[in-house]
Amino acid sequence: MEALAYFVFFSTFPFVTVLVDLSTLGIPNWPPAQLPLLPRVLDWWTRTYDPLMARAPVWFRAMTTVEALLMPAYSVLALSALWRNSYPRTLLVPTVVFATVCVYSVALLAAENVFGLGRTLRDVTLLPWLLGYLPYVVVPVLWTARVTRAIHNGGKVRGASRIVATVSRRARKLTASDTPITPKPTTPNAHHSGRKSVSRDPARRLTPTPRVARLRMGEAEMRTPLTTRSGAAVKEMRKSTPRPR
Repeated sequence: MEALAYFVFFSTFPFVTVLVDLSTLGIPNWPPAQLPLLPRVLDWWTRTYDPLMARAPVWFRAMTTVEALLMPAYSVLALSALWRNSYPRTLLVPTVVFATVCVYSVALLAAENVFGLGRTLRDVTLLPWLLGYLPYVVVPVLWTARVTRAIHNGGKVRGASRIVATVSRRARKLTASDTPITPKPTTPNAHHSGRKSVSRDPARRLTPTPRVARLRMGEAEMRTPLTTRSGAAVKEMRKSTPRPR
Protein backbone atom coordinates (compact mmCIF):
# COMPACT_ATOMS: atom_id res chain seq x y z
CA MET A 1 0.00 0.00 0.00
CA GLU A 2 2.85 2.38 0.79
CA ALA A 3 4.54 1.73 -2.55
CA LEU A 4 1.24 2.29 -4.36
CA ALA A 5 0.79 5.68 -2.66
CA TYR A 6 4.26 6.79 -3.75
CA PHE A 7 3.56 5.51 -7.24
CA VAL A 8 0.43 7.66 -7.51
CA PHE A 9 2.25 10.70 -6.10
CA PHE A 10 5.17 10.56 -8.52
CA SER A 11 2.88 9.77 -11.45
CA THR A 12 0.82 12.92 -10.91
CA PHE A 13 3.61 15.27 -9.79
CA PRO A 14 5.02 15.96 -13.30
CA PHE A 15 1.56 16.79 -14.66
CA VAL A 16 0.85 19.17 -11.79
CA THR A 17 4.20 20.89 -12.30
CA VAL A 18 3.89 21.23 -16.07
CA LEU A 19 0.19 22.05 -16.36
CA VAL A 20 -0.39 24.10 -13.20
CA ASP A 21 2.90 25.69 -12.16
CA LEU A 22 3.97 26.70 -15.67
CA SER A 23 0.71 28.61 -16.07
CA THR A 24 2.16 31.31 -13.79
CA LEU A 25 5.01 32.08 -16.22
CA GLY A 26 2.75 33.83 -18.71
CA ILE A 27 3.33 31.34 -21.53
CA PRO A 28 0.90 32.04 -24.40
CA ASN A 29 -1.88 29.49 -24.89
CA TRP A 30 -1.00 27.66 -21.71
CA PRO A 31 -2.64 25.49 -20.41
CA PRO A 32 -3.43 23.89 -23.78
CA ALA A 33 -6.78 24.50 -25.42
CA GLN A 34 -7.42 20.74 -25.32
CA LEU A 35 -8.04 21.15 -21.57
CA PRO A 36 -10.76 23.83 -21.44
CA LEU A 37 -11.76 23.04 -17.86
CA LEU A 38 -8.28 23.47 -16.38
CA PRO A 39 -8.04 27.30 -16.79
CA ARG A 40 -11.40 27.69 -15.07
CA VAL A 41 -10.31 25.52 -12.14
CA LEU A 42 -7.03 27.43 -11.81
CA ASP A 43 -8.81 30.77 -11.91
CA TRP A 44 -11.23 29.63 -9.20
CA TRP A 45 -8.39 28.28 -7.03
CA THR A 46 -6.23 31.40 -7.28
CA ARG A 47 -9.11 33.81 -6.62
CA THR A 48 -10.47 31.81 -3.67
CA TYR A 49 -7.52 30.16 -1.91
CA ASP A 50 -4.19 31.12 -3.50
CA PRO A 51 -3.87 34.87 -4.20
CA LEU A 52 -0.07 34.62 -4.28
CA MET A 53 -0.26 32.34 -7.29
CA ALA A 54 -2.52 34.85 -9.03
CA ARG A 55 0.02 37.65 -8.48
CA ALA A 56 3.06 35.46 -9.34
CA PRO A 57 5.97 37.77 -8.40
CA VAL A 58 9.41 37.34 -9.96
CA TRP A 59 10.80 35.08 -7.24
CA PHE A 60 7.69 32.90 -7.52
CA ARG A 61 8.26 32.47 -11.25
CA ALA A 62 11.94 31.66 -10.72
CA MET A 63 11.06 29.01 -8.16
CA THR A 64 8.44 27.56 -10.50
CA THR A 65 11.00 27.32 -13.32
CA VAL A 66 13.40 25.35 -11.11
CA GLU A 67 10.63 22.96 -10.10
CA ALA A 68 9.57 22.47 -13.72
CA LEU A 69 13.13 21.42 -14.61
CA LEU A 70 13.73 19.21 -11.58
CA MET A 71 10.48 17.48 -10.63
CA PRO A 72 9.62 15.57 -13.85
CA ALA A 73 13.17 14.22 -14.17
CA TYR A 74 13.30 13.04 -10.59
CA SER A 75 9.81 11.55 -10.79
CA VAL A 76 11.07 9.24 -13.54
CA LEU A 77 13.90 8.04 -11.25
CA ALA A 78 11.50 7.48 -8.37
CA LEU A 79 9.03 5.55 -10.50
CA SER A 80 11.84 3.36 -11.81
CA ALA A 81 13.01 2.59 -8.26
CA LEU A 82 9.47 1.72 -7.21
CA TRP A 83 8.87 -0.44 -10.26
CA ARG A 84 12.02 -2.54 -9.78
CA ASN A 85 12.24 -2.25 -5.98
CA SER A 86 15.85 -1.18 -6.49
CA TYR A 87 17.37 1.82 -4.71
CA PRO A 88 21.02 2.38 -5.69
CA ARG A 89 23.33 4.63 -3.73
CA THR A 90 23.38 7.12 -6.59
CA LEU A 91 19.70 7.85 -5.89
CA LEU A 92 20.40 9.33 -2.44
CA VAL A 93 21.81 12.71 -3.55
CA PRO A 94 18.99 13.46 -6.07
CA THR A 95 16.48 12.43 -3.40
CA VAL A 96 17.92 14.86 -0.85
CA VAL A 97 17.92 17.65 -3.46
CA PHE A 98 14.34 16.85 -4.43
CA ALA A 99 13.11 16.87 -0.82
CA THR A 100 15.01 20.07 -0.03
CA VAL A 101 13.52 21.93 -2.99
CA CYS A 102 9.99 20.77 -2.08
CA VAL A 103 10.22 21.73 1.59
CA TYR A 104 12.02 25.00 0.83
CA SER A 105 9.44 26.03 -1.77
CA VAL A 106 6.45 25.34 0.47
CA ALA A 107 8.16 27.14 3.37
CA LEU A 108 8.65 30.24 1.20
CA LEU A 109 5.04 30.16 0.04
CA ALA A 110 3.76 29.74 3.60
CA ALA A 111 5.92 32.61 4.87
CA GLU A 112 4.71 34.92 2.12
CA ASN A 113 1.08 34.01 2.75
CA VAL A 114 1.32 34.54 6.51
CA PHE A 115 3.72 37.47 6.81
CA GLY A 116 3.36 39.08 3.39
CA LEU A 117 -0.36 38.79 2.77
CA GLY A 118 -1.30 38.80 6.45
CA ARG A 119 -3.29 35.58 6.34
CA THR A 120 -3.91 33.77 9.64
CA LEU A 121 -5.39 30.47 10.73
CA ARG A 122 -8.64 32.30 11.38
CA ASP A 123 -8.89 32.87 7.65
CA VAL A 124 -11.21 30.17 6.32
CA THR A 125 -9.38 30.15 2.99
CA LEU A 126 -5.99 29.33 4.55
CA LEU A 127 -6.86 25.81 5.68
CA PRO A 128 -7.65 24.50 2.16
CA TRP A 129 -4.39 26.08 0.98
CA LEU A 130 -2.43 24.27 3.71
CA LEU A 131 -4.12 20.97 2.92
CA GLY A 132 -3.31 21.43 -0.76
CA TYR A 133 0.40 22.05 -0.18
CA LEU A 134 0.94 19.73 2.81
CA PRO A 135 1.54 16.56 0.73
CA TYR A 136 4.48 18.28 -1.00
CA VAL A 137 6.21 18.48 2.40
CA VAL A 138 5.21 15.21 4.05
CA VAL A 139 5.69 12.87 1.09
CA PRO A 140 9.22 14.06 0.14
CA VAL A 141 10.39 13.70 3.76
CA LEU A 142 8.94 10.19 4.09
CA TRP A 143 10.29 9.25 0.67
CA THR A 144 13.79 10.36 1.66
CA ALA A 145 13.59 8.16 4.76
CA ARG A 146 12.44 5.24 2.62
CA VAL A 147 15.30 5.63 0.14
CA THR A 148 17.87 5.95 2.94
CA ARG A 149 16.54 2.86 4.69
CA ALA A 150 16.51 0.88 1.45
CA ILE A 151 20.13 1.80 0.65
CA HIS A 152 21.24 0.57 4.09
CA ASN A 153 19.33 -2.69 3.48
CA GLY A 154 21.22 -3.50 0.31
CA GLY A 155 19.25 -1.43 -2.17
CA LYS A 156 15.82 -2.97 -1.55
CA VAL A 157 12.91 -2.28 0.76
CA ARG A 158 12.39 -5.30 2.98
CA GLY A 159 8.88 -6.63 3.05
CA ALA A 160 7.90 -4.69 -0.09
CA SER A 161 7.32 -6.42 -3.41
CA ARG A 162 7.43 -4.83 -6.82
CA ILE A 163 4.65 -2.47 -7.70
CA VAL A 164 3.63 -4.72 -10.59
CA ALA A 165 3.12 -7.64 -8.22
CA THR A 166 1.07 -5.45 -5.89
CA VAL A 167 -1.21 -4.21 -8.66
CA SER A 168 -1.61 -7.66 -10.23
CA ARG A 169 -2.41 -9.22 -6.86
CA ARG A 170 -5.13 -6.63 -6.21
CA ALA A 171 -6.50 -7.17 -9.70
CA ARG A 172 -6.71 -10.92 -9.11
CA LYS A 173 -8.58 -10.35 -5.84
CA LEU A 174 -11.10 -8.09 -7.57
CA THR A 175 -11.56 -10.60 -10.38
CA ALA A 176 -12.02 -13.44 -7.93
CA SER A 177 -14.62 -11.49 -5.96
CA ASP A 178 -16.62 -10.73 -9.12
CA THR A 179 -16.54 -14.33 -10.41
CA PRO A 180 -19.35 -16.53 -9.05
CA ILE A 181 -18.18 -19.61 -7.22
CA THR A 182 -19.45 -22.81 -8.89
CA PRO A 183 -19.15 -26.18 -7.18
CA LYS A 184 -16.63 -28.50 -8.76
CA PRO A 185 -18.06 -31.74 -10.21
CA THR A 186 -17.11 -34.80 -8.24
CA THR A 187 -15.18 -37.22 -10.41
CA PRO A 188 -14.50 -40.79 -9.32
CA ASN A 189 -10.94 -41.30 -8.27
CA ALA A 190 -9.55 -44.79 -8.10
CA HIS A 191 -7.14 -43.90 -5.32
CA HIS A 192 -9.75 -42.31 -3.09
CA SER A 193 -12.39 -44.93 -3.95
CA GLY A 194 -9.94 -47.65 -2.94
CA ARG A 195 -9.40 -45.94 0.39
CA LYS A 196 -13.13 -45.68 0.98
CA SER A 197 -13.71 -49.36 0.13
CA VAL A 198 -10.98 -50.42 2.52
CA SER A 199 -12.41 -48.31 5.32
CA ARG A 200 -15.98 -49.48 4.71
CA ASP A 201 -15.27 -53.23 4.21
CA PRO A 202 -15.49 -54.96 7.64
CA ALA A 203 -13.16 -57.75 6.49
CA ARG A 204 -10.38 -55.24 5.77
CA ARG A 205 -10.62 -53.07 8.84
CA LEU A 206 -7.27 -52.26 10.35
CA THR A 207 -8.67 -52.64 13.89
CA PRO A 208 -10.90 -55.74 14.17
CA THR A 209 -14.00 -55.78 16.27
CA PRO A 210 -13.90 -57.64 19.63
CA ARG A 211 -15.94 -60.53 18.22
CA VAL A 212 -13.60 -60.97 15.26
CA ALA A 213 -10.60 -60.77 17.58
CA ARG A 214 -11.97 -63.57 19.79
CA LEU A 215 -12.68 -65.76 16.78
CA ARG A 216 -9.16 -65.24 15.43
CA MET A 217 -7.65 -66.07 18.80
CA GLY A 218 -9.74 -69.25 18.98
CA GLU A 219 -8.66 -70.29 15.49
CA ALA A 220 -5.03 -69.71 16.35
CA GLU A 221 -5.34 -71.74 19.54
CA MET A 222 -6.99 -74.65 17.72
CA ARG A 223 -4.18 -74.70 15.18
CA THR A 224 -1.50 -74.81 17.85
CA PRO A 225 -0.29 -78.39 18.54
CA LEU A 226 -0.77 -79.80 22.02
CA THR A 227 2.97 -80.18 22.52
CA THR A 228 3.54 -76.44 22.23
CA ARG A 229 0.71 -75.38 24.51
CA SER A 230 1.21 -74.55 28.12
CA GLY A 231 0.19 -77.01 30.83
CA ALA A 232 -2.57 -74.78 32.11
CA ALA A 233 -4.07 -74.51 28.64
CA VAL A 234 -3.99 -78.30 28.18
CA LYS A 235 -5.66 -78.88 31.54
CA GLU A 236 -8.31 -76.31 30.75
CA MET A 237 -8.98 -77.95 27.38
CA ARG A 238 -9.23 -81.44 28.98
CA LYS A 239 -11.72 -80.19 31.56
CA SER A 240 -13.91 -78.65 28.88
CA THR A 241 -13.81 -81.80 26.71
CA PRO A 242 -16.51 -84.31 27.70
CA ARG A 243 -15.20 -87.83 28.48
CA PRO A 244 -16.81 -90.85 26.79
CA ARG A 245 -18.87 -93.06 29.13
